[in-house]
Amino acid sequence: MPKNELTVIVPKGLSNFAVSAIQRLSYLSPNSQFELENESIRITSEQIFQNEEMKRAVLFELYRAKIRDTTQDMQKLLYRAAFSE
Repeated sequence: MPKNELTVIVPKGLSNFAVSAIQRLSYLSPNSQFELENESIRITSEQIFQNEEMKRAVLFELYRAKIRDTTQDMQKLLYRAAFSE
């Protein structure tokens, strides 16, 4: 059976978040394989997927990981302020 393949270039400044994005994408799309290759993420699957939708999902997860990382300190401060005695 032919594989469906796609390579998405990781935008500059988001390469630090590629592993985290791949972990989440692997959970969300268990029938697809995600591999980090240089500055891109390669997706292969036995199932057919829409290239634009998959690209959008990969970019969304990269930005999501960056936002989570950059706002983590603020989240901790807010949590402490809300729940401290």
